[in-house]
Order: sequence, then C-alpha cells, then structure tokens
Amino acid sequence: MAAPAAGSAAGDVAAFAETGIFTGRYPGNITLVGTTFAWPASWTTELLARGPHPATVLTGPELDRLAG
Repeated sequence: MAAPAAGSAAGDVAAFAETGIFTGRYPGNITLVGTTFAWPASWTTELLARGPHPATVLTGPELDRLAG
C-alpha cells in the first residue's frame, strides 16, 4: 500500500478494529492511524480484506461517534 504524494491534501485519521469493538459489545483494541494526506479508499479495502473478520475502518465524520 503506497502512500499518495505528500501535500496532496490535508491530513486524515482512521480507526480500525473488529466490528464488535466499535459497538461497545466487546472489549478490545482500536488502532488509530494518522496521515499527512487524505485517507486512501484503497487502504480501507486492504485493511478490511486482511481482517480481523468482520472488521470496520472508520474515517472522517464516521469517527464522530467515537468521540461520544
């Protein structure tokens, strides 16, 4: 997964975990990733394919629900 050219857009953040963790149903770890560019949709596709299964990747406004 190669990163886009730096400076192409503002930075972004993504959160990645097993889906049940985001619902609060199960305890576990959420991996947060920060970039200096816009989060590439292809990275979401790659992360979801690699698992855990089922996995969720949240970016942009989707992260607002974590802030509560």
